[in-house]
Amino acid sequence: MVFAVLAAILSSCSKSTPDYARLIPKESEVVIRMDVKQIYEKAGDADSEKLSRQLKQALMNQGLSQQFADKLKAIIDDPAEAGVDLRKPLLGFLVDDKEGFMGMVGKLHDSEKFGELIKAIATETQEEAPKDTNDVWVTKMEDIVVSYNDDWFMLSSIRGFDDEKIEAAVKRYAAKDEESVLDRDDVNEMCKSDGDIQVLITGEAVEDYYGESESAQLKGMLPEGVSFKDFATLLDFNTEKGEVALKAKYIAKTDEAKKYVEQFTQSVSKVDGKFSKYISEDALFALSYSAKDGKLYDQVIELMQKSGDVDEQELTIIKEVLSSLDGEVTLAVNSLQMESGPAQIDAFLLADAKSSKGLNAIAQKLGEDVMKEISPSQYVADGNTYIGIVDDVFYVSMKEPFSEKKEADKALDLDDLEGSYGYAVFNVKALSKIPMLGYMMGFHGRQANYAEQAVQYFTQIDCKIEEPGEATLRVKLSDKEHNLWELLSNEVQKQMNS
Repeated sequence: MVFAVLAAILSSCSKSTPDYARLIPKESEVVIRMDVKQIYEKAGDADSEKLSRQLKQALMNQGLSQQFADKLKAIIDDPAEAGVDLRKPLLGFLVDDKEGFMGMVGKLHDSEKFGELIKAIATETQEEAPKDTNDVWVTKMEDIVVSYNDDWFMLSSIRGFDDEKIEAAVKRYAAKDEESVLDRDDVNEMCKSDGDIQVLITGEAVEDYYGESESAQLKGMLPEGVSFKDFATLLDFNTEKGEVALKAKYIAKTDEAKKYVEQFTQSVSKVDGKFSKYISEDALFALSYSAKDGKLYDQVIELMQKSGDVDEQELTIIKEVLSSLDGEVTLAVNSLQMESGPAQIDAFLLADAKSSKGLNAIAQKLGEDVMKEISPSQYVADGNTYIGIVDDVFYVSMKEPFSEKKEADKALDLDDLEGSYGYAVFNVKALSKIPMLGYMMGFHGRQANYAEQAVQYFTQIDCKIEEPGEATLRVKLSDKEHNLWELLSNEVQKQMNS
């Protein structure tokens, strides 16, 4: 019954900014959107009759009054009795830590039923019943202000005296477009997203999180005229069968910020995968990107200089190395053997090189005692690290010189990652085979065991930069037949059955 009714309730949903976003102050630093309809549909069908019985049974053990228990049982049988329109997404917000204004807003399909629920909760908890204030019903339950009118509701937590909290909540219902997030382009963009849950984080939120001193240091690394407030970050969480994805996008809000993004765009190019043939199917890790005309490295060196974390001598060598590179760079760890004796690592870095300046700078820094020349422009350091340039490719290899390197018998499948502006891949399936993995991850005792068990649920984690300022982090699940919401739904039912 529960799921049949929900299916009818959730029959339609839009991807535009809902009108009840008017309740959210324009200056909100964090805005969250949750597509309840989409999450429910992905969670799939369950044994609704059995779940209803289990939920009702659980209510009997909570010490609730019979009247309140009956109200909740009615909602379990028919969620529409709560009065909330679950076809529309729920929106959450945080103004800032100092203001202490946060909350959740949503759409009502029946304000009378919602009011009955709130009155029942107030009676059960011995709080005041909602009062009509300028056509807005409002009450306070501990630190939460509950307010609603004929169309919308808001649950909010506001610092201040009780009267101030209630007044602030009621005012939101009469707010103009320009006083709410309805007037913000970044929020409108968020509401067009296709994922299950979105989180929009402004630059102001970043500054508040780091505090004045750390924020000032980070600001110093940005170009002149650009600040955190010029950007917002949109996170879009989505799950499909066998996969979980988190897409991140930087939204430039000013001309200065857009110019900065454009400069970065001009410094990178798409990866063509020229070195991917050397990456084994069982590689533990792989990373690749493509720099263009040295502009990216100029920005990296400028950031290093501003940070002050690198001494002048090291910075000089880094400049020589980076200025000698131009094009694709690939780093990979093909294998890590730890059965007995010292760890055996097969790892390499390959990069398009336009000169040997970087190699010469490394050789000069380490000296002949460390860098042994084995052929022109090829060295071995400490007996097992090979460094050199062959056919305009700068390399560092832990196994053999690049001149002797062979293509992998079966290369890692990167079809959906190449053609991006950069990617990174963690082969969780291969990592899970490493002995003592939990301890290597920094865990101890039971935590180490839990970490080793957790990786069994995943096969791969990868990150792809689709466009400058846009990247997607994906987690591929071992279970290819279900999505995350289905797995969580099944686990909840298992726990209730135990």
